[in-house]
Amino acid sequence: MDIQSIVQAGCHFGSLKKDSHPKTKEYWLWVHNNVVVINPEMMMERIATLHAKIAELKKAKKDVLVVWIKSLYSDRVVEIAKKSGCHYLDYKVLGGFLTNFDTLIGRITSMNKMKTFLESEDFVRITKKEQLAMKREYVKIQRIYQGVSHLTKKPDYVIVLDGCLMQGFVRELKKSGIDNAVVASTDFKQRRPDDKLLVANTNSFTSVDFVLKSLLV
Repeated sequence: MDIQSIVQAGCHFGSLKKDSHPKTKEYWLWVHNNVVVINPEMMMERIATLHAKIAELKKAKKDVLVVWIKSLYSDRVVEIAKKSGCHYLDYKVLGGFLTNFDTLIGRITSMNKMKTFLESEDFVRITKKEQLAMKREYVKIQRIYQGVSHLTKKPDYVIVLDGCLMQGFVRELKKSGIDNAVVASTDFKQRRPDDKLLVANTNSFTSVDFVLKSLLV
């Protein structure tokens, strides 16, 4: 990874100046045609630091969770997360996901039990109507929780790929005390420690792909 690859991926393009928040100004390089240009040197240093930290966590078999809920690029996020041995949320994050984790574990347990039942001989013994209802319910739950089906406790580290879109979850993350990194564009409104924030373009498939691969691979 170098500055040229960051620029080629378009990671350095921020939001419009009028939408950008003063709290991110330290990461700005300049403003061009009313678009904020993010300092690629700072980005390169931050990516390297976060990559090293995440690599140590993975080496120690810690649970790393990747969160991205836009339909664009979702399949790629899932692919990279799985390949890297990470858990993921790619559809929606329900309120209280981290602060009321016992409820989440209950839903995951129910989903896994339902999957076992659907694959059992007992499933074929219930009525067609009951089978259809159960399949629909399973698909609905599985769409949300498939990427965390193996979580048995709160994740040790969380990567949020679009902090601007998920500001509520970022606040919940702060309350939970779980270590984390947030990737966000220059319109991000929350003050965060430097080692927990990566300011980058989150509106481009190429940029998000580059950032996630740089962090996890």
